[in-house]
Amino acid sequence: IVSTILYGLRISLFVSITSTLIAAFIGLTLGVSAAYFGKWVDAVIMRVVDLQLSLPTILVALIAIVTLGPGIDRIILAIVIVQWATYARLARGVALSEIGKSYMDAARLLRLPKRRVILRHLLPNSMAPAITLIPIELGHAIALEATLSFLGLGVPVDKPSLGSTVANG
Repeated sequence: IVSTILYGLRISLFVSITSTLIAAFIGLTLGVSAAYFGKWVDAVIMRVVDLQLSLPTILVALIAIVTLGPGIDRIILAIVIVQWATYARLARGVALSEIGKSYMDAARLLRLPKRRVILRHLLPNSMAPAITLIPIELGHAIALEATLSFLGLGVPVDKPSLGSTVANG
């Protein structure tokens, strides 16, 4: 029994760590892009984020799993779909405050390419809050994966996970 629980924990951790890191990358990229480019890019990305954050997490995950089908890779994708918006909202807020600083004005006055300004100046200075959000979202991902597995929509039956172990108990 202990080995089954430990193996289930290992699968749950793999799913949650992978999905959280992918969601953080996507969210940071979109959030910083929205802040830097502004105008219609910001409006489109932030309206999608608003829509995503207005829906309950479990509902979005259930819709994604039912649409995509079972499997570990699809669970990872469902959790990424649920989590990316939080990172995008946070990264946009931090990037907007960084854009007004003098080092960003200097980079623009030097006529550096936009890609370099974003990757070398804006993104590194916007990452600290997102890094502190990762452990929180990691816990949410573990709970979401366990919930989906408990409902029978998560990890396949032949692989134990925290939710399926609780459901079997």
